[in-house]
Amino acid sequence: MPKETKMNREERGIMVGMILGDGCLNVRQIKGTTPYIKSEMRIVHSYRQIDYLNYKAELVRKILGGKHTVSIYNHVIPKLGKTYRMCGFSKSHKCFKALKKITHREGKKYFSSQALGMLTPHGIAIWYMDDGSAGRNHNKLNEISSVYSTISTYCTEIEAQNICDLFLENYGIRFRIGYERAKHSHIVRANTKETHQFVDLIRPFIVPSMEYKISHVQDLKEHEHQTTLF
Repeated sequence: MPKETKMNREERGIMVGMILGDGCLNVRQIKGTTPYIKSEMRIVHSYRQIDYLNYKAELVRKILGGKHTVSIYNHVIPKLGKTYRMCGFSKSHKCFKALKKITHREGKKYFSSQALGMLTPHGIAIWYMDDGSAGRNHNKLNEISSVYSTISTYCTEIEAQNICDLFLENYGIRFRIGYERAKHSHIVRANTKETHQFVDLIRPFIVPSMEYKISHVQDLKEHEHQTTLF
C-alpha cells in the first residue's frame, strides 16, 4: 500500500501528537456535481515560533507527502486594536477523517484511551511543546527548590485520568490531575521526580527553539550542584 495511505506506528504517533496539541482538524462534506469529504489539518503559531512550525511542516511532508507551504500573515483583532504576526500551514489528507473519529467527540478535542495509546515519545514531545510548560518552585532565598511539568489539557476528569494512565502504564511516569478553576477543566502535572523521567523521555525530540520548555530540569540540577559546593 502506498506510503500516503498507510502510516507506520511512529508516523501515526507523531500525527496524533500534533492533533492532540495545536493541530486543528476540519472534516466536512463538499457539495457539488461530485460531492466528496474534505479532511484537513491546520496548524497555526505565533511568528516567534516559525522555526518550530517549519519543523512540523517538514515532518508532515515526510509522512504524508505533498508540497504544502508555510504562510505568514497578520491576524487583526479590531476590538482589541491589536495585530499579531502569525504563521501556519494546512494539509489535506484522507487520514484525518479517521484520526478525527478517535481524537474528537461532539465536535471537541477528546483525549481517548485509543488516541493516547497511539502516541510515541516523539508524538508526546510535540504535544508537550505545544501545550506543556515548565514550572519552578522557589524557597525563601528565591532559590529553585523543586520543579514541575504541566500539560494544559483543559479537559474532563475522565480524560485527565486517561492521560495519567497512559504515562504510568506505558512509561512508569506518574502524572497527577489538577483543576483549573478559571477554565472549569482539568490539567495533568508531573512533580520533580516524575519531571526528570518525563524530560528524559522527550528530550531527544525537543527542537532547539523549544528547549526552554525543559530548561527547568537543568536549572534545578545547576542549583543542586552549586549547593553541594558549599
